[in-house]
Amino acid sequence: VRGMCMGSPEILKLVENCPKASPPSPELVKKVQNLYHK
Repeated sequence: VRGMCMGSPEILKLVENCPKASPPSPELVKKVQNLYHK
């Protein structure tokens, strides 16, 4: 996540598919944390 630019297709897809005003699932939090710490 850290190395992706804001125009990245992966980031855009994640944002578009995320339900509005819903808290992140524990699975999503763990995946993002793992990506961030790589």
